[in-house]
Amino acid sequence: MPDTPNRKSNAKSTVAAQRLRGPHGHFVKSTPARLASESVAGGPNLLNVSENKTQNDETLIDVKVTNPLRRISAILEQIKRKQATVIDFKFTIPLVALPLFMLLAFSLGKTGATCGGNTQTKLGLLYILRTTSTQPSAGLFGQTKQILAKNLPFLASVLGTNQQSTENRTILIQRDNTALTIEKPNSVSLNAYHTRQVFVTGKVNTCEQTIEVDNESDVQLLP
Repeated sequence: MPDTPNRKSNAKSTVAAQRLRGPHGHFVKSTPARLASESVAGGPNLLNVSENKTQNDETLIDVKVTNPLRRISAILEQIKRKQATVIDFKFTIPLVALPLFMLLAFSLGKTGATCGGNTQTKLGLLYILRTTSTQPSAGLFGQTKQILAKNLPFLASVLGTNQQSTENRTILIQRDNTALTIEKPNSVSLNAYHTRQVFVTGKVNTCEQTIEVDNESDVQLLP
C-alpha cells in the first residue's frame, strides 16, 4: 500500500515527540520513577511519587510512594471530632447586684420577725365602736330585687335591695394616741371595759396593728 511509509513516518514522529529530551536536544532515557510520575499525572493523583538523590553510590534512584488515604482518614477524623458540640450553662450573679439580693433577703426576714405575734402587754383606753355596713341582698330573690331597682329606680326604696349589718369593733387607744384593734373570739365580751383604762395582754402584730386575746382574763382594769 502506498500510504504505509507515510504512516510509519508519522508514527515515528509521534513517538519521538513524546520522548524526553535533554538540555542539548538529545533523547533522555526514562527512569521508572519518572514513568510512574507520568502515569500518575495522566490520571487521578491517588499516589504521591517522589524521586530523591541518595548519598549511597550503589543506589542510583530512590523512589518513595506515599499513600494519601491515611491523610484523608486523619482529616475525616478531625471533622468528626469538631462536630461534637458542648453546651455549658452557667448562672452568675453580678457583684454589683449581690448587696441588693442580701438587703432584700434581710428585709424579708426582718419583716417576718417584726410582724410575728409576740406576746406583749399594752396599756390604754378600751373603746367598743359600732359600725354599720350596707351589703346587697344575697340569693336569687336579692338579685331579682337588684334588677328591678336598677330598671325601676322608684321601686328601690320599696323593695329594699340592700341589707344592713352591724358590727362591733374593739380598739385600744394607747398613751401615744396610736390604736390597736383587739381581735377576740365571738364568745368573749368586753362590754364591761368600754371607756375604761385597761391592761391588754396578747399577741401583737405591729404590721397590722392588732393585738389578739384568747379570753376575758387577758383584759384587766387599771387600778
